Amino acid sequence: MARTIKTLLVLLLAIPVAASAADKKDKYLIRSTDNLRTILEQEIDLPVKLYLKSGAQIGGIVTRLGAGIVQISEVSGMEVYDAVVSLDDISAILFKARKLK
Repeated sequence: MARTIKTLLVLLLAIPVAASAADKKDKYLIRSTDNLRTILEQEIDLPVKLYLKSGAQIGGIVTRLGAGIVQISEVSGMEVYDAVVSLDDISAILFKARKLK
């Protein structure tokens, strides 16, 4: 009986540790070598929203990266259009980093 109680206590104490480890894995972390290009490379075939220095926003699927440009397909609100955006014109990238629980 005492052994069963000890086992249950160990399991109960381990649950928060496992949960916090999962929470840390869920967070998006940039590396010191990351830049807008490397972030977009990780998002190929995934939806993003680009915030441009002009104040404009372009949402859609990252399709390809070229020399200084990114192709966005299925542009939000204009799904039959693609856009080509200069990496130099991008000030921020919004992307899905984790799943809702």
